[in-house]
Amino acid sequence: MPIPPLLARRMLRAPLLASLQGRLRPTRQLRRLAGATSQGQSGSSGAGACAAAAAALGIVAAGALHSGRSALTLEEQPTYVPPPRFGGLFAELPSKPPSDEASQLAWAVKYLEVDKLRSALQKWPHGAALIDQEDNTLFHVAAGEPARYAAQPQAAAEVVALLLRSGWSVVDQKNCHGERADVVAARLDSNGPARQLLQTRSRSFTELLRSEDPLRLIGEMTPKPWEWSYPVQDEQHRCWAGVNLRAFPEELSQKWMQALLEKGHWFSLPGVPRKTAWYVSEECADCPYRYSGLEYTPVVFPDFMLEIREELCKLCGIPEGQYPNSCNVNVYQDGTSEVGWHSDDEVMFQGIAGDTRIISLSLGSARDFCWRLQGTTETVGSVSLGDGDVMTMEGLFQKHYKHSVPVSDKPCGKRINLTFRWIKVKVDSIMVDSSWLVGLAAALAAKTPSAAYPSPSPFPKQASLASPSLPIVGVSSSSDSSIVSTTGVSASVTGRQELSTPSRESTSGALALRRVTTLLQGAKRADAAGDAQQARELYAE
Repeated sequence: MPIPPLLARRMLRAPLLASLQGRLRPTRQLRRLAGATSQGQSGSSGAGACAAAAAALGIVAAGALHSGRSALTLEEQPTYVPPPRFGGLFAELPSKPPSDEASQLAWAVKYLEVDKLRSALQKWPHGAALIDQEDNTLFHVAAGEPARYAAQPQAAAEVVALLLRSGWSVVDQKNCHGERADVVAARLDSNGPARQLLQTRSRSFTELLRSEDPLRLIGEMTPKPWEWSYPVQDEQHRCWAGVNLRAFPEELSQKWMQALLEKGHWFSLPGVPRKTAWYVSEECADCPYRYSGLEYTPVVFPDFMLEIREELCKLCGIPEGQYPNSCNVNVYQDGTSEVGWHSDDEVMFQGIAGDTRIISLSLGSARDFCWRLQGTTETVGSVSLGDGDVMTMEGLFQKHYKHSVPVSDKPCGKRINLTFRWIKVKVDSIMVDSSWLVGLAAALAAKTPSAAYPSPSPFPKQASLASPSLPIVGVSSSSDSSIVSTTGVSASVTGRQELSTPSRESTSGALALRRVTTLLQGAKRADAAGDAQQARELYAE
């Protein structure tokens, strides 16, 4: 379905196409617009037509908007509020309006009582993130009423919009059966309004404009703004992606790549087709990196990484003292190595809660970097990133977009990508929900590679980058709202709470559980890959 012109104008801005030297590929939407623009113009080349379409879309150069505010510092982060817990199950809601506040909220979602929902959220905005005892969200409630929502599409749209305004952080959360709300909606009614509203949520969603809430982009901070282009300038969703091609000379890039290959602290996990290193500043030395069920041990920045970080920050105009405090490094051995569609929405980076910056440096062979809107399947755009190229993702890019590095359609050599980010939430212990603990016990009891167990649900217990009482904000889509006390007892959190530093005993227990988690994950991947011997060894350990 063609994207409306207004949305296309905001999504597909690609300034300074010529400066990308042909590496920025116009999307199908842009080519469609180019075709419409060039009708009746004989002899127009493809590039000229795309340029005409770009002009028709109102494309502007990077740096057109300037403001005085940079990314939030740690001290500016508001207090973290975990998602509240519903005392029972949403599936057991009564047919008549209940008396308690939480039940009223869920009831209004189920029965499409828009006015009651709006009134309830005005009193309790955080209630939009309400989760029941089976980890269902209010989005699951909406997905579970296909007939009612199909009969009242306008009310359905209003309900989902109200929930998204304050409950976006849990829209992708899986319930205890491993299903997101959009998966439930697709299973019950693949063409129903609930599924369409959830899958296209980013298309119609509007964030604050920079004129309303200033945000300074890297392309406006850098000493050489003319070297930067922004293939994504999505004001509607407050998302930007910048590119500086050949930012570093070949000799320097080769030096850094050689240092990484020879001195890098690499991790190779079973079933993962690439090597990874996780570097942090000293104050984050106790922050492991967890994503997609994997965990990587932190290593404090060695000298060669400090040099790379300093040169990259100078290029971007980031002053000393505000450098990113973490870097994830991946080695792509050849064109078959890939990274699937994902968002960097881990709690530690706070990419859902507010504006963030991610700075990526590519070394070695060129690979395509692609992006698309959340909930959609069509690639919006892509750019080929090669040796010495730098790319940024800024604003709320992780909230509204997914990105990937697909398998190359032609043979290519080794590539290293360095992704620098700011840790805003310190994760000192692993948090797991009861469903995973049950699965863990079953897996250990079975002692066979085919034992089934759910994936863990990690959750940060506290944030204390500056001090133990440092407040934090936001929640991962895979998070659970229960927290484990220093005695190991699960406690429900339903309001604002400063999360304290754990005791030595609880931290030791968390480390042991983290080790078990990693072993079981490796065994599961080995089993899936058909390596029964490796799986048995990991289970035995």
